[in-house]
Amino acid sequence: IVPSFNSGGTVSSLINFVSLVDKQKFEIYVFAITNTGTNKMFVSEHCTIIGESFKQGNKAITSFKGNLRTRIFAFFKVIKKLLEKIGVDISPMLFKSFAKRLDTGEYDYVLVFQEGQATLLGSFFKNGTKVAWVRSEYTRFVKEVGDKYNACYQNYDKVVSISRAALSSFLSVLPQYHDKAYVQYNFLNDGRIL
Repeated sequence: IVPSFNSGGTVSSLINFVSLVDKQKFEIYVFAITNTGTNKMFVSEHCTIIGESFKQGNKAITSFKGNLRTRIFAFFKVIKKLLEKIGVDISPMLFKSFAKRLDTGEYDYVLVFQEGQATLLGSFFKNGTKVAWVRSEYTRFVKEVGDKYNACYQNYDKVVSISRAALSSFLSVLPQYHDKAYVQYNFLNDGRIL
């Protein structure tokens, strides 16, 4: 689960991750909350994007259902922002409903590649081992968005930070997750770099 396919460290790491995973052992499905972004085609070369109907060559063709979902999420994003101005957050209700439809029980792992909205959505999954990635300095993240996502981590089996500094920052805010938190540096695809 990722927020979107827009440029940034999260999607770069995702592209490297999906390109390196042994496709003989794992089938990878990626869900983006906002199913748009410039890196979507690079991700789709190595896995199935939930919301895509088929691929034609290297180009992913978005289904009508995928386009509709993107527009519905965009609409709810506007409504959500308006409601947040008066102190109402509808994300948990929407994500709980959406996770129920996605959580088919067929996934061995649910990997959430960024803190925030993606972590909230992933926290509602019941099946599979759940892993949340923390990519930011968590003390700064909490200063920016508040502590509304902190409780989500209790629903995860593992919390992964991309560096010792990120892990230390996360545990300074949420020390109760020390036993399930560890460091996994970003994946690098040497062949792709060369």
